[in-house]
Amino acid sequence: VDESYGPSVQSLYLLIRRTADAFLQRGDTQKAIDLADKYFEAFPAMNFTYDYQTFAMIDIYVRAEAYDKAKPHMRLLADQLVDRLEFYDSLSPNILSSSYSDSQQRDMYAVRALTQATAEMGDTELQERFQALFAPYMPQQNQGQQPQQLLRD
Repeated sequence: VDESYGPSVQSLYLLIRRTADAFLQRGDTQKAIDLADKYFEAFPAMNFTYDYQTFAMIDIYVRAEAYDKAKPHMRLLADQLVDRLEFYDSLSPNILSSSYSDSQQRDMYAVRALTQATAEMGDTELQERFQALFAPYMPQQNQGQQPQQLLRD
């Protein structure tokens, strides 16, 4: 995978996120929402991996109370997180700790952020789906479920 575009994307991401945050702080939620819309239009899931940084843009919608716009992106992020968490689970502890520990920690941050956002949104159905989806990957709740089916039904 050619990721040479990474620095340019990162610069644009930070610019958009900071500007959207500034709009929210000023109370101009519609401009923040419009900017988040442009971000997801320019960086669609089919071309760019959703990860912990994507959650920061989803959070613009959540903080602006544009929940209907946030939910589809939350579901896409959750699906991609599960794929990566399954991968981490397939690794030996030595390989995981030496090569993927930081990535796993960032993805677990995104898991916690997603479940917290659903609680803040008051969407108990989505919160329960995410909790069930991620339960097999939470250290204290490994129940061996097949999580992919929950969001892909």
